[in-house]
Amino acid sequence: MAVQPIFENRILVGYQVRVPSHPRTLTRYFAVRKYGASQARAQAYRAERELERQATPRQRGIQANNRSLISGIRVLYREHGASGVPVMHVQASWSRQGRKGSTDFSTEKHGRVGACELAIAARERGSGEPVGLSPRQVWNTLQRSLES
Repeated sequence: MAVQPIFENRILVGYQVRVPSHPRTLTRYFAVRKYGASQARAQAYRAERELERQATPRQRGIQANNRSLISGIRVLYREHGASGVPVMHVQASWSRQGRKGSTDFSTEKHGRVGACELAIAARERGSGEPVGLSPRQVWNTLQRSLES
């Protein structure tokens, strides 16, 4: 979402507007020769607002390699202490405004459903989007993905 001045040999020749949309980026160009410098700029900013209203955001689905079909929640094994015994954890991960975050909860400490409950709460807090499943449903889905 930007209005870019276009220069040729250090001379302003126009303004280009680009607004990301799905499936294509929306683009408009306003020539200084046609509109004049100040009018071209004003037209470009008006067009930017209009294109932002028309833009359709890209719908992100579940990643192809996600076996559990639950976005942002997975099972991982982490070795604990000097003994190196692997312990099952339920991990929640998210992205909000370009910032990534993740945390995990031990099934040994919280129980399987308890770890799922904490992971769901962390993911919902972090991403701002509901998971839409109960902790029991999440655990059952994760368990099926481990078996496959």
